Amino acid sequence: MSKRNSQPPAKAADEIIQDLILRRKQQQEALIKIKASMEKKHSADGEATGKAHSTEKRKSKS
Repeated sequence: MSKRNSQPPAKAADEIIQDLILRRKQQQEALIKIKASMEKKHSADGEATGKAHSTEKRKSKS
């Protein structure tokens, strides 16, 4: 923590912003991969059964 306080505020803020942008990109990439794998699953099961299955999951959570 003392290291971060010794930096000029603008540089520390810039590093934080860069870190957030990087995390956001990684999350987006992960989401795209998850969506792609889910679509493959649904097309293999058949669209109707895939939708019914996801509805059942939602009901069981609440």
